[in-house]
Amino acid sequence: MSGEISSSNESAQSVANLVSGGLEGYIAFEVEKVHPYANVLGNQIHDVAVGEAIAGAMDAWRDVVGSDATALVQAAENLSGIDEEAAVKILGVSS
Repeated sequence: MSGEISSSNESAQSVANLVSGGLEGYIAFEVEKVHPYANVLGNQIHDVAVGEAIAGAMDAWRDVVGSDATALVQAAENLSGIDEEAAVKILGVSS
Protein backbone atom coordinates (compact mmCIF):
# COMPACT_ATOMS: atom_id res chain seq x y z
CA MET A 1 0.00 0.00 0.00
CA SER A 2 1.39 3.39 -0.94
CA GLY A 3 -0.17 5.23 1.98
CA GLU A 4 -2.29 7.39 -0.28
CA ILE A 5 -5.94 7.18 -1.23
CA SER A 6 -7.08 9.68 -3.82
CA SER A 7 -9.32 10.39 -6.74
CA SER A 8 -9.08 13.23 -9.19
CA ASN A 9 -11.80 15.79 -9.71
CA GLU A 10 -9.60 17.48 -12.31
CA SER A 11 -9.36 14.28 -14.36
CA ALA A 12 -13.11 13.82 -14.16
CA GLN A 13 -13.65 17.38 -15.39
CA SER A 14 -11.22 16.75 -18.26
CA VAL A 15 -13.15 13.63 -19.26
CA ALA A 16 -16.45 15.51 -18.97
CA ASN A 17 -15.05 18.20 -21.26
CA LEU A 18 -13.95 15.55 -23.76
CA VAL A 19 -17.38 13.91 -23.64
CA SER A 20 -19.21 17.16 -24.31
CA GLY A 21 -16.55 18.85 -26.47
CA GLY A 22 -17.73 19.55 -29.99
CA LEU A 23 -21.33 18.76 -29.12
CA GLU A 24 -22.72 22.08 -30.31
CA GLY A 25 -20.93 21.74 -33.64
CA TYR A 26 -22.22 18.19 -34.02
CA ILE A 27 -25.84 19.08 -33.46
CA ALA A 28 -25.85 22.44 -35.25
CA PHE A 29 -26.72 21.63 -38.80
CA GLU A 30 -29.51 22.34 -41.22
CA VAL A 31 -31.50 19.53 -42.74
CA GLU A 32 -31.59 19.91 -46.50
CA LYS A 33 -35.12 20.10 -47.79
CA VAL A 34 -36.32 17.76 -50.53
CA HIS A 35 -39.24 19.78 -51.86
CA PRO A 36 -37.22 22.44 -53.75
CA TYR A 37 -35.66 19.64 -55.83
CA ALA A 38 -38.73 17.53 -56.34
CA ASN A 39 -41.79 19.61 -55.67
CA VAL A 40 -44.39 16.87 -55.51
CA LEU A 41 -47.36 16.39 -53.24
CA GLY A 42 -46.27 15.60 -49.70
CA ASN A 43 -42.59 16.59 -49.90
CA GLN A 44 -43.02 19.82 -47.96
CA ILE A 45 -44.98 18.00 -45.23
CA HIS A 46 -42.27 15.34 -45.18
CA ASP A 47 -39.52 17.98 -44.90
CA VAL A 48 -41.17 19.63 -41.90
CA ALA A 49 -41.78 16.33 -40.11
CA VAL A 50 -38.25 15.06 -40.71
CA GLY A 51 -36.68 18.38 -39.72
CA GLU A 52 -38.66 18.51 -36.48
CA ALA A 53 -37.82 14.89 -35.67
CA ILE A 54 -34.11 15.44 -36.22
CA ALA A 55 -34.14 18.67 -34.20
CA GLY A 56 -35.88 16.83 -31.36
CA ALA A 57 -33.36 14.02 -31.50
CA MET A 58 -30.45 16.47 -31.40
CA ASP A 59 -31.98 18.27 -28.40
CA ALA A 60 -32.33 14.91 -26.63
CA TRP A 61 -28.71 14.05 -27.53
CA ARG A 62 -27.56 17.37 -26.03
CA ASP A 63 -29.44 16.49 -22.83
CA VAL A 64 -27.94 13.00 -22.66
CA VAL A 65 -24.36 14.18 -23.23
CA GLY A 66 -24.77 17.05 -20.76
CA SER A 67 -26.24 14.73 -18.17
CA ASP A 68 -23.42 12.22 -18.64
CA ALA A 69 -20.76 14.93 -18.32
CA THR A 70 -22.38 16.21 -15.13
CA ALA A 71 -22.64 12.68 -13.75
CA LEU A 72 -18.92 12.07 -14.36
CA VAL A 73 -17.98 15.14 -12.34
CA GLN A 74 -20.48 14.30 -9.58
CA ALA A 75 -19.19 10.74 -9.35
CA ALA A 76 -15.62 12.00 -8.97
CA GLU A 77 -16.68 14.44 -6.27
CA ASN A 78 -18.49 11.66 -4.42
CA LEU A 79 -15.49 9.34 -4.73
CA SER A 80 -13.20 12.09 -3.45
CA GLY A 81 -15.36 12.42 -0.37
CA ILE A 82 -15.30 8.67 0.18
CA ASP A 83 -11.51 8.63 -0.37
CA GLU A 84 -11.09 11.37 2.21
CA GLU A 85 -13.17 9.47 4.76
CA ALA A 86 -11.26 6.26 4.08
CA ALA A 87 -7.91 8.02 4.40
CA VAL A 88 -8.90 9.41 7.78
CA LYS A 89 -10.29 6.08 9.03
CA ILE A 90 -7.64 3.76 7.64
CA LEU A 91 -4.50 5.84 7.53
CA GLY A 92 -5.26 8.63 9.95
CA VAL A 93 -4.41 11.23 7.29
CA SER A 94 -6.41 14.03 5.77
CA SER A 95 -5.77 16.14 2.70
